[in-house]
Amino acid sequence: MNISFKKHSKQLASILFSIVIVFLSWHLLPVETATAESQKPTTVNPLSDRVAIAVIADVSKQTGISTEKLKITQYSRQTWSNGCLGIAKPDEICTQALVEGWRVVVSGNNRTWVYRSDRNGRIVRLESSKQSTSSSGHHQLK
Repeated sequence: MNISFKKHSKQLASILFSIVIVFLSWHLLPVETATAESQKPTTVNPLSDRVAIAVIADVSKQTGISTEKLKITQYSRQTWSNGCLGIAKPDEICTQALVEGWRVVVSGNNRTWVYRSDRNGRIVRLESSKQSTSSSGHHQLK
């Protein structure tokens, strides 16, 4: 009877050890992950200076309005459907890859221009131009 107890106690100890390891991994890892995530600052992706300068410069070039009179009033991150930022010109061939970028709203002289840009401001395209109106769903700049 003594031999059987020793044999079973080793198996029981092994099972208990496995249970403790599984229990600790289930309960400790989420706590560490939650703590690490809660320490991350929440930030809004700011519009890069290169994109802002490229868009303002294009509005100024197209309209003759001084860059000092133009202001970015809204912006949002976008994923465009192609290399033409979803705005292909007639007979233009566009890459068919998704392009990360920005949608930027510029105001000045009681007008509003909506631009599309790639992530770095190398490509900028006018989406629309109209009298100033306000819309939601974007980062408002005051």
